[in-house]
Amino acid sequence: MLTGVLRSAVARRKLEALLRFSANLSFLFNEVPFLERFGEAAHAGFRAVEFAFGYDYQARDIAARVAEHKLEVVLINAPPGNLEAGDRGLASLSGREHEFAASVVTALRYAQALKCPRVHVMAGVLPENADAEERARRLRTFKRNLRFACQEAAEQNVAILIEPLNARDNPRYLLNTQAEAHAIREEIGMANLKVQMDLYHAQVVEGDLTTKIRRYLPHVGHVQIAGVPGVGALFLGAGSDLSRSMGVPASSPEVEAVFQRVLTACKAHKVACGITAGNASDVVRRVKEGWNIIRSTVPAITEGRAQLGDR
Repeated sequence: MLTGVLRSAVARRKLEALLRFSANLSFLFNEVPFLERFGEAAHAGFRAVEFAFGYDYQARDIAARVAEHKLEVVLINAPPGNLEAGDRGLASLSGREHEFAASVVTALRYAQALKCPRVHVMAGVLPENADAEERARRLRTFKRNLRFACQEAAEQNVAILIEPLNARDNPRYLLNTQAEAHAIREEIGMANLKVQMDLYHAQVVEGDLTTKIRRYLPHVGHVQIAGVPGVGALFLGAGSDLSRSMGVPASSPEVEAVFQRVLTACKAHKVACGITAGNASDVVRRVKEGWNIIRSTVPAITEGRAQLGDR
C-alpha cells in the first residue's frame, strides 16, 4: 500500500513539474504595452512569465509589475546585439567578445532584480556562404563565451540556456538540432549549462518529439511550446502517451484534469480535439464532453453510437 502511495506521489510530482506553464510576454498579450502584459497574464491565470528582451525598461519597473501581480519570472534572454542589423545573439561572433561579456553582465543584473533563475544566450547567425572552417571557428568562440557566461551566472545560481532554432525562420542560425546543442553542453560540462527545448523549432527541424523528449529531458532547462503551421487539430493519446511512460497513469485525476483544461482551451479557440476511448461508456462520455473519438474498438464505437443516437 505504501509503495503505491509513494509511486502515486512521485507520478504527481512528475506531472506537476511538466505542467508549470509560463506566459511568454514577447508573444502573448501584444495588444497592450509590455508593462501591462504582466497584469494580463495574471488575469488569465498564469503564475509565471517569461520574455525575451525587456531592456528598454528599467529592471526595477519590471520587478514592480512582477511583485504587484504576484508572478514569477522564469526566463529572460541576454541582449541579442543589434536586431535591426540582423544580429540574433552575440555568443559565436568572433571579435565581439567584449560586447558579449557586457550583455551577460546586463542580463545577470536583470535576472538578479527579477529573481529569474534562467538566462537564454543566443548563439548568433553565420555569414552568408560560410564554409566548414568558418563554422568551426564560430563554434570555438561560442564555447569559450559559454564557459565565461556559465562562470559568471554560477555566482548567482543562474542557469545559462542555449536553444536550437529552425533554419526556415532563422536562416544561418548556428544551432539547429537538439543533438548539436547537447553535444556542446556535454563538451563544456558545466552544471548550470542547459538546453532550452522549443518544441515548435524541434518539430520543424526534426520531428519525432516524443523520442527526443524522452532522450533529452533530464538535461533540458526549459521547454517552450507553440502551434506548428498546418496543424489544425489536437490529439491526446490517453493511456499510451509520454506521461504514462514517465510513470503517470492515464487514470490519474491529475491527468484527467489536464485533459479537461486542454478541451476547454480547444473549444475556446475552435480547434478540433481528439482522444482515445476504451469502451462504449468512454465513447459516450467523451463525445458528450465535446471530444472527437480518434481511436477505439469497433464494438465500442458501434454501441456508443447507438447510445448517443443522433449525435
